[in-house]
Amino acid sequence: MRRKSSLSVEDIWPEYRERIEALEDIARFIVQSNPNVRRVLLFGSMARGTAGRRSDADVAIILKEDHRRPPDRIPEFLRYFIEAPMPVDVLVYT
Repeated sequence: MRRKSSLSVEDIWPEYRERIEALEDIARFIVQSNPNVRRVLLFGSMARGTAGRRSDADVAIILKEDHRRPPDRIPEFLRYFIEAPMPVDVLVYT
């Protein structure tokens, strides 16, 4: 009978932790520099630990208030991720 591997994504892909830490740094900066930001959340394969080397990061930014349409909010926050070590999809909600 085949046994399930106990290897984590970090065992297979050592740079995973560095990418998570880079995203955490960016999230901290966003929260500290914008008082309208309630939370920054990572979701998807990066959050689950199932991402591969070519995976992007899925980030949701929750605002206290904003009267713009959700797609119109994205450029303001996408710029923070330009230097991220992977592609990032940003969604912005209230």
